[in-house]
Amino acid sequence: MKKIMFSDAFCLTLAVLNGTKTMTRRIKKMRKINLTGRRFGRLVVLCEGNKKGKNTTWHCKCDCGKELDIIAYNLKDGHTRSCGCLALDVNSKLHKKHGDTKTRLFRTWQHMLSRCYNCNVKGYKNYGGRGISVCREWIDSFPDFRDWALRNGYNEELSIDRINVNGNYEPSNCRWTTAKVQANNKRNNRLLTYKGQTKTLSEWADIVKISSVAIKARIDMYHWSIEKALTTPLRRLIPDEEVKCACGCGTIIKRFSKYGRERKYVVGHNNYIRKQNQQQRHVGE
Repeated sequence: MKKIMFSDAFCLTLAVLNGTKTMTRRIKKMRKINLTGRRFGRLVVLCEGNKKGKNTTWHCKCDCGKELDIIAYNLKDGHTRSCGCLALDVNSKLHKKHGDTKTRLFRTWQHMLSRCYNCNVKGYKNYGGRGISVCREWIDSFPDFRDWALRNGYNEELSIDRINVNGNYEPSNCRWTTAKVQANNKRNNRLLTYKGQTKTLSEWADIVKISSVAIKARIDMYHWSIEKALTTPLRRLIPDEEVKCACGCGTIIKRFSKYGRERKYVVGHNNYIRKQNQQQRHVGE
């Protein structure tokens, strides 16, 4: 049987790799965060639990008294907030008999709870997934929510809106507004600051009487300053004035685009004229 010999360099490489793996394991152990004593929804972490495969678990106690092991990432991401009693409580509240189950206000309350506590709902990631919750007063009682709504100007044309989009559903942070006001109170709205005032793009459009599409195009496409974009009126000397395409094809076009920019050619005809001129020069040479 042949004796296999390894070079010193190969043996040194194996030793380094083995040491790297050991160091990586140590670093992972050092990075593990101790969750003992922390609260996640109705769960309080008591100690580290038994491992489930490669996943670290924590032994938790629910407010209802039940104890169980929860995987660490489910606690941190907010996927698990109770032993299961929270979903049962919410479900029982949703089906409680009070005579208002067919009203629009009840559906509003129902949807509010669902997007905060039901991870299967489409909008959960933007509400419950971000830590948005409903105050205990409204979770426990629809009549309390109904009384608050009627005292604060609820009607069939308004919808519930959180004043602070990163805050919870609670009386001090909620109001009844129109769809337009609610659209101006979103996290992804574009804000513009002019003369010390910060407003959304659509709000400035209403103030300066220029369409939001035109303002956006001026800033993004033409790289105008905010002041110039908001103060320059649309260049429409003659409303709906029509001219012929400058290439000579005879096509009638509107002289000004919806952004106020003057037009001379049908789209693509400017390049056609340029190619013709180049061909004529080439023939002349």
